[in-house]
Amino acid sequence: MKLTFLGTAAAEGIPSAFCDCPTCDHARQHLGKNVRKRQAVLVNDDLLIDNGPDVYAACGMYGISLVQVKYNLITHSHSDHFLGSNLAMRTRSFRRQSTIVPMQLTAPPSVFKLFGQGNDEALDLTRMTIVPNQSFELPPYRIQSLTASHHEASGDAMNFIIDDGSKKLLFASDTGMYKEQVWDEMAGHSFDLIIIESTTTDTDHQKVHLNYSGVHTMLEKMEQIGAKRPDTTVYVSHFSHQHNPSHDELVELYGRTGIHVAYDGMTLEL
Repeated sequence: MKLTFLGTAAAEGIPSAFCDCPTCDHARQHLGKNVRKRQAVLVNDDLLIDNGPDVYAACGMYGISLVQVKYNLITHSHSDHFLGSNLAMRTRSFRRQSTIVPMQLTAPPSVFKLFGQGNDEALDLTRMTIVPNQSFELPPYRIQSLTASHHEASGDAMNFIIDDGSKKLLFASDTGMYKEQVWDEMAGHSFDLIIIESTTTDTDHQKVHLNYSGVHTMLEKMEQIGAKRPDTTVYVSHFSHQHNPSHDELVELYGRTGIHVAYDGMTLEL
């Protein structure tokens, strides 16, 4: 399994265009890994997790084409995770010579409400509605959706367990502390890789996002139920400029407990 991080920031990106906080100013001055686009992750070449406003820029920067993407798996309807106009570029008038693979948009009901009804045939697109705590297949992947603890207005935000038959990934972003039912949903799974959000580091608010201590509390619980093994690799992602320092400072902070820090353009091979 190969993963490419197209973006690793929360909704405002880093630097945020309308902010001069120390994290944003540092990113403007030093660039590199400090600059973060809104989060999206490409699994192998055929499964795209989320599809927000920075996906096109990321593909151009990192030499990535999405013509082989069979599945677009969406966590929830917030605008930094789903921008429906991206998919309009799949029509023949916008791509000229490219032959693209038919894509299945796999998403919660709130996303389809936002996306509306269009000419899916022209987009070479099919739709699959999913809800939290559902198991389904996107061959060769076996996927289980977990109930994310996120803003109630989104209603159906979810995280994902993704199994390609040899490796198993937990994608845990845009969630606060899991409710008790989620640990039951996770029972019996053991992960090779965990990608977990760290939207904040210096706040106590854990209801819709995680901070540094929340990340460790979640991981400790995963250890207790056998979902996290000693050899499980852990990366944090989805950083807000308002509550996180520079990339190097994050590496130092999380490195103390053996956790890695994702950055834009990074590729992982499992």
